[in-house]
Amino acid sequence: MLKNYLITVFRNLVRHKGYSFINIGGLAVGMAACILIMAWVVFELSYDRFHENADRLHRVVMDIERPDESYSIAVTPVPLAPALENEFMSIERSCRVQLYSSRVVRRGHDEFPGIDVAYADGSFFKLFTFPMVQGDPPTALADPSSVVITESMSARLFGGDNPVGRVLNIQKRDFVVTGVLKDPPQNSHLVFDCLLPITAWPGWAGERDSWAICGLFTYVQLADGTSGSEVAERIADLRTRYMSGGGNSRLDLQPITRIHLHRDYSDHVKGHGDIKNVYLFAGMACFILLIAIFNYMNLSTARAADRTREVGIRRLVGAQRASLLFRFYAESITLSFVALGVAIVMVECALPAVSEWTGKPLSLAGHGISTLILALGAIALFTGLASGSYPALVLSSVSPMRAVGGILSRGKGGAFFRRVLVTCQFAVVIVAMIGAIVIAGQLEYVQRTPLGFTADHFLYAGIDGEARKHFETMRAELLRSDDISGVTAGSMPMTAAASTIRWDWEGKNPDDYVPVHPMFVDYQYAEVLGLEILRGRDFTERDGAGSEDVMLVNEAAVKVMGFQDPIGKRVTYSGHGASGRDGRIIGVVKDFHYGSLHSQISPTLLMLNRDAMRYLGIRTSPDGEERALAALKTTWRRLGIETSLTYVFMDDMLASSYYSDERLGVIYRLFVVVATFVLCLGLFGMGSYSAECRRKEISIRKVLGATVSGIVQLLSREFLILAAIANAVAWPIAYYAMNRWLQDFAYRIELGIGTFVLAGLAAMLIALLTVSYQAIRAAWANPVEALKYE
Repeated sequence: MLKNYLITVFRNLVRHKGYSFINIGGLAVGMAACILIMAWVVFELSYDRFHENADRLHRVVMDIERPDESYSIAVTPVPLAPALENEFMSIERSCRVQLYSSRVVRRGHDEFPGIDVAYADGSFFKLFTFPMVQGDPPTALADPSSVVITESMSARLFGGDNPVGRVLNIQKRDFVVTGVLKDPPQNSHLVFDCLLPITAWPGWAGERDSWAICGLFTYVQLADGTSGSEVAERIADLRTRYMSGGGNSRLDLQPITRIHLHRDYSDHVKGHGDIKNVYLFAGMACFILLIAIFNYMNLSTARAADRTREVGIRRLVGAQRASLLFRFYAESITLSFVALGVAIVMVECALPAVSEWTGKPLSLAGHGISTLILALGAIALFTGLASGSYPALVLSSVSPMRAVGGILSRGKGGAFFRRVLVTCQFAVVIVAMIGAIVIAGQLEYVQRTPLGFTADHFLYAGIDGEARKHFETMRAELLRSDDISGVTAGSMPMTAAASTIRWDWEGKNPDDYVPVHPMFVDYQYAEVLGLEILRGRDFTERDGAGSEDVMLVNEAAVKVMGFQDPIGKRVTYSGHGASGRDGRIIGVVKDFHYGSLHSQISPTLLMLNRDAMRYLGIRTSPDGEERALAALKTTWRRLGIETSLTYVFMDDMLASSYYSDERLGVIYRLFVVVATFVLCLGLFGMGSYSAECRRKEISIRKVLGATVSGIVQLLSREFLILAAIANAVAWPIAYYAMNRWLQDFAYRIELGIGTFVLAGLAAMLIALLTVSYQAIRAAWANPVEALKYE
């Protein structure tokens, strides 16, 4: 019997080649798009789940509440970790981690720039599952001069030689390699090339005992069976017990598996994802698959009349309804599995390109071949059952006499159902189009939004260590070039968020904890960067010679302090080697952005401190970037600086801040095109069938004098009406969805009516063009061919 069913399926496919191609092609494209998107979604959701105790690992974070604002940070004080272990039995162990990117590592006389360095406690390997291939995890970080490197770094530095026992120089200190671990997987939020003891961290001496400075990450492993929310309640006020003036801050726990996708906290972790994008793309995958399923159901119900006589004859010769149901379901499921085979071929061809676009190592077998087979089989089975349900249930329920007479062909139920499905398809595509327009608009907005400083034609170069001693000489040499208009220096690039320190001012509530971002700069910093001085004055050379600390503050800091005129006000700050140090405000700068526009502008202090300068900043002429870079290299060699020159242009740094957003925007637009293509396939098939069913009507109208444009209007009218109805359904859904997505940006565009109108008109134009092709063909056909038997 099964063989007979398969033969019938094959005959139907061959007899109706056009509809078979549309059905199989539409389902295959829909399935392929769904599989590719879900491969990305599964990878995003897999972050940090490879750790053996992932369900018990949490990062300690801090929520800060003020009357006018609330925000959260992921960095915490250094002494927090031992205090948690000592005071709470439900916390088995803790670990502090600090991350630095793009450091220079030396092996003898050879230098290796661009190394990501991490500092951690010795308990690191007890909390996290990063397997070692050489060395002993419990003792690997026991010595303050030890370093553990990854396999890829070992290959880069030592080739095939054994690295254990070899010496590396990192930030002017020698470390002995005590172990080699496997490279952190790409679904880890902790990414590093080498791991050093936390006591080797440059900020250790100044911050080891300070509860006022929040400068590193704290991770804890809870006891088995312990609830994270219960522990969070117990540790909430721990910091205030050790530090006065922290009453508005509360500690909390963030599960490690939420760090990558939930940007609820300000931190320095690279490559953040966004759970909203996961929801967005998962919904997109389902929508594309649904459009393909609706196409199949539409064409199946449209062609149901052609099979009513077949059903009637089968019923008259004794076929039971169950047998007919099985036959129709077997046909739709078989077709679905054929489409799945085509989809897998498409996915295998597209997977390398999609992996490159997303920057993720996507693979169909990423979670085991058995899981893959079950997942793909489930998709095909669901698609077959869903797409074949309406034709199977309707046709099998028709009485034999009605079926033999073809009475179903005149029924209105199938036509109404098809209209509903077409409307749903249009609505899905319109929502997707609106999303694409909004995403593109937001990305354009963040790229053209004034940052508060001039980013174009600006070059950063690292001057940490030896190069810093030659700063004044280097400045004088570089300013001789006609292609360089300004030279300055600072503790960090303008595009990087700083750690936070504690600060106080006259009149501040002693129970409030208000973190501030410190920036240590040269006296020409504001002028060269293009920061706008709103009140007071900029730094001068005389300020550097005096014993009094002077500082500039941004507008956000003034707002927090509540002063009408902050000039001359005294500020006390603690952090970065200073404890309760006084300073005086001499000027206010206009708010500027650091990091991306995902985050609000925070209070910032700009302090004159040449000892903390780590980055040289060079302002070049518009067409002199390459010549300015050549002058920098020449000056570097002339001064005999042994450290290698590392540099980056600021516009490249800004572009990298939105790289993941732009990349996902490209992928999203690609799948909008796929969804539109699948919709067009369905509309093409429906338009073809509609024209076929009305051939005689069209011929009679032509004989009576109807024009081609009139016939096209006749056949297109229904689809345009359905597209208009779909707009009414899609617009509220799209507004809600995209408004939620935009909330992730602190600075964002407004949703205007023009976006919705544009997407709606585009959908209606697509419908008109797709259906018009078949309508024009029918209008140009010779009416004699359709009427010669009448």
